[in-house]
Amino acid sequence: MQAKEPDKKTIIWVGSFVRRKDGKCLFLKRAGRSSWGAGQWQLPGGKLEWGETPEETLKREINEETNSGIKIMKLIYPHTAQIAAKGIRYHVIELIYDCVYSGKKITLSKEHDDYAWLDAKESLKLNLTPELRELITKIM
Repeated sequence: MQAKEPDKKTIIWVGSFVRRKDGKCLFLKRAGRSSWGAGQWQLPGGKLEWGETPEETLKREINEETNSGIKIMKLIYPHTAQIAAKGIRYHVIELIYDCVYSGKKITLSKEHDDYAWLDAKESLKLNLTPELRELITKIM
């Protein structure tokens, strides 16, 4: 008897390098109770919902995760990755945007434990998600 192949799904994830005036970018640390990437650092962003544009997704997710706002500048990096979580294999289409921070005080949602403003080199010292580490290494 053959083992059952894991379920497969495709998702579109929209993320951003949210930059301050000093050029440093916002990184968020996933909460320890997260089902995916617990304790790892990631860019702000999330899954595209039905009927949304990537830009609408990004604004919604930034607001939900940080209670802050952004000005979207441009799409800088379309990327694909494969990850597994809870017995499901995901083909993730990532759309990464360059954004400018609004300056509003950050208040984290329950999805994240911490945040940091870092440049690319500094960020590589963090426990980044493998996909983000790969991305930062490519664009440095």
